[in-house]
Amino acid sequence: QRKWEALKEELLYDQKWVKVGGDLNSDRVIVTWGENWGACKEVGELLGYKVVKPSLLLPFPEQRVKEELEGAKEVVVVELSIGGQFEKLLKLHGIEVSKRFRKYDARPIFVEELTQFLRG
Repeated sequence: QRKWEALKEELLYDQKWVKVGGDLNSDRVIVTWGENWGACKEVGELLGYKVVKPSLLLPFPEQRVKEELEGAKEVVVVELSIGGQFEKLLKLHGIEVSKRFRKYDARPIFVEELTQFLRG
């Protein structure tokens, strides 16, 4: 239990547990995790979205993610999942999502398809 508490404490202050890219000043944010980082970051730079990726999910770096989402008018979750497990985790931590991009055909997310989705 002490190790768990120490890890949670480190998550509050250490920047390495949450990656941020794209347009850092944007009020439109893509939240993702895992291997989606590269495509999401590229799309963020192309379309002017901030991109936030927690590097671990348990314990979830809630405070750091919420700091990065502060002031966001649009939060888009991007995940490789049919059931939206990552989105459910965000909701458990009080993070509301505006749009969702889910892919579940066992292929990676491509820049072109995410760009087309966001341009709507």
